[in-house]
Amino acid sequence: PNHLHPLTSSLALKVRPFFESSSDDHRAAAISIYSCLARCADGDHKTSYLDYAQTILVPVLLHSTSLHLPTRQACLDTLTSLARVTQFQPLITSLSSYTPAQGFPALVAKIVSCKCGALIEMYPTAVANAISYFKSKNPMLRCNVVSFLAEVLCYTQDTEQEQVQEELVSAVIQGMVEMLKDQDREVRKLVSMNLGRVVILSIKN
Repeated sequence: PNHLHPLTSSLALKVRPFFESSSDDHRAAAISIYSCLARCADGDHKTSYLDYAQTILVPVLLHSTSLHLPTRQACLDTLTSLARVTQFQPLITSLSSYTPAQGFPALVAKIVSCKCGALIEMYPTAVANAISYFKSKNPMLRCNVVSFLAEVLCYTQDTEQEQVQEELVSAVIQGMVEMLKDQDREVRKLVSMNLGRVVILSIKN
């Protein structure tokens, strides 16, 4: 609706801090607002929405396997809304076929393999934003960020145009090496499965 357009920027900025809230309900509500804002992303406002989406892509993805059902649903709804805004049919179709039972690595693989241009442009910022989650107290987020970074970097570093800066790749590798000693067994397992993929890519380049 047109009367909401002046409010979207303010609303997007004001709810963003609640993504990191200790309250699951507050987080779910904040994320769901970004799904609603997609309804205003028509015409000239599409670019503005994609700019907002760039700042929230990582937390929305990482929380999409939350055990808190409203958070998980809000994340998946927001990803679906983002896909519709991009108007990239392979991404829309791919997300519609995803079920939480398939797991997070499958979700990220589906998204990356679609090669949606609007998302590809977000990847360098997303990688930079994701590194901080290595230090998360939540093992689910630490697991998911490893899968996310490995999948995205395996795409970006294998192309000529979309490569992420070497400094960021080095920071990812350093973070993963430190996580080989993570207190959580599942995190250690995911790191050991993915670290080699990222290192090989950095050597190739």
